[in-house]
Amino acid sequence: SVRSLINHLRELTPGRTPRISLEVSTFTKKHLLLLLSGLDHAGLLRKCQILYTEPQDYQTHEDETAATGISAIETIPTFAGSNRPSKNSLLVVFLGYEGRRTLALWEHLEPQSTIAVIADPPYHPDWYGRTELQNRYLLSCIPPANVLRCHSLYPMESEALLERLVQDSRFERGRYDYWIAPFGTRPQLLGVYRF
Repeated sequence: SVRSLINHLRELTPGRTPRISLEVSTFTKKHLLLLLSGLDHAGLLRKCQILYTEPQDYQTHEDETAATGISAIETIPTFAGSNRPSKNSLLVVFLGYEGRRTLALWEHLEPQSTIAVIADPPYHPDWYGRTELQNRYLLSCIPPANVLRCHSLYPMESEALLERLVQDSRFERGRYDYWIAPFGTRPQLLGVYRF
């Protein structure tokens, strides 16, 4: 579908790079990453304007989201790197409001180290602590020094956080295979993509 969209965009604007506006609020994270990758590889991403509408709230019941369970754990196509068994694994998980899914991923992967990233500030001031509540078990299992914070709306902050992380002597790229799980906000996901 991404190839089809790109071909359609090229047909609409023969001989020039189109200007594209993307409203990404309702995209699944997987589909957004695939679309960004496709546009990037086609040379169309540089003329994209990306728009995002902040949510007023998320539907939760007893501090749990309506979405539960996982059907599969897989690497998103075009985003796989090399994983060497001789290296330790580092899971960098941008936390959101899907604590059960995040926990299922963490338990399935069994990384040697985990970095949890909390959106701070959240979209709304009255949402402080909501991410921590949704992910309380995972957060209780990792060292407090491995809990980081990054802005919920500025993609460059999540990109910069990841850049700092790979420079950190505790998590050298030569020693770790990095796994990034973007369960956080769409703007954070854009920063992860840029990284």
